[in-house]
Amino acid sequence: DVSPAPGAAEPHQQRQPTSSPERLEKLSARSVNKPKQCQKLRLDSLVYVSACPQRHGHFAMKKMLHPPTLELFCLLELPGGNQQHVRAALQEWLRRWCSLQAEHPELLVAVREAFWTVPQGYPVGILCEYMPLGSLDELVHACGGLPEEAMREIAQAVLEALAVLHSAKPPIVHAHLKASQVLFNSRGRPRLTLGIAQRMKLCQVWALPGGGGAGGGDAAAGAIPGGVARGSAVEAEPEGSEIGRAHV
Repeated sequence: DVSPAPGAAEPHQQRQPTSSPERLEKLSARSVNKPKQCQKLRLDSLVYVSACPQRHGHFAMKKMLHPPTLELFCLLELPGGNQQHVRAALQEWLRRWCSLQAEHPELLVAVREAFWTVPQGYPVGILCEYMPLGSLDELVHACGGLPEEAMREIAQAVLEALAVLHSAKPPIVHAHLKASQVLFNSRGRPRLTLGIAQRMKLCQVWALPGGGGAGGGDAAAGAIPGGVARGSAVEAEPEGSEIGRAHV
C-alpha cells in the first residue's frame, strides 16, 4: 500500500511551479526593455591606452579604458574650454546634442561625460563613445574610393543625422561637416560626430566685440539665427579645403 499517510499533502500539491512560462517571458522582456542607468565616470578612473589616430588634428584625442567595465572611450582635450564664455556655449551645445542623441542613438556619436573641473593647467575634457573603425576620411584614404552602394548607405545616414539637427527646436547646424566627422562603430554603422573644433571657433568669434552680442550664445550653441536655414552654406565642405582633419 503506497497511499499517503494521514495528513500528508497530495503529490500534486507538493510540486507547485514557481512561475509559468508566460510569466517568465514577461519578466525577461521587462528586464530587457528596462533602461540602464549609466554609471557616472571620473577622469581619474580612466586609464590612458593610446593616442587616437587623426589627420591634421587640432585637439589631443586619447583612447581611454575604464577598467571596472572594460569599456573604451575617446577623450577630447580642449585647451581654453574652461573660459567662461566658451564653457557656457559648449555646455549648451552638448546639452542639446545629448538630448538628440538619446532619441537617435544610431545617428549621432554619444557623449558620456564632460570634465569641466580639472586641475590648473589641464584642458577641459569631453568623453565620447569609442568608434573603433575610424572615420570615412581614413577609409577613403586607405581604399582610394568606395562602392556606390556603400556611399549611398553612408550618405543616407549622414542626411538623416542632419535632418535630426535641423529639425530641432530651435534648429541647430553642425557647421563642420566633412568626411572626418563621419565615424564607424564596431558594426560598421556610420554616425555623425560633434564637430567640436568648429564649435570652439564659433564660441570664440561670438565672444569678440561686435561678434554677435546677446545673440552669440544661440549661434555658438548651433542655433540658426532668425530661423533662416543655412544648410547648404554651412553644412557644405568649404571650397578648396582638404577633406580629412580631426575627428572633433
